[in-house]
Amino acid sequence: MTLTLVVIPLVWAGFIVVSLRAFWRKSDDPAKARYYSATKFTCVFVTAGSALLLPSVIAFPGWSYALSAIYWAVICFPIALCGFYFASRIFFRVADALTNR
Repeated sequence: MTLTLVVIPLVWAGFIVVSLRAFWRKSDDPAKARYYSATKFTCVFVTAGSALLLPSVIAFPGWSYALSAIYWAVICFPIALCGFYFASRIFFRVADALTNR
């Protein structure tokens, strides 16, 4: 087992933990609560969609469909969580500006 095979999963696990602590939370502030709820909603659906569709598009030789689905869910979840948090902030800022809130 090489150092790379140990370090990369540990770094990715750390990225998952940091993104969960930062973006998967509740807030008492209504503006932040909508960011977090929109982030969770879209993240869950994108992760589930990626886990269901990507194994049939990008298959790993010798891997079962279920193992590939778990792999893609672990890869997509923190990326979707971070990305959709920032996208929801931009979306709600533009929506608020257009509705003059």
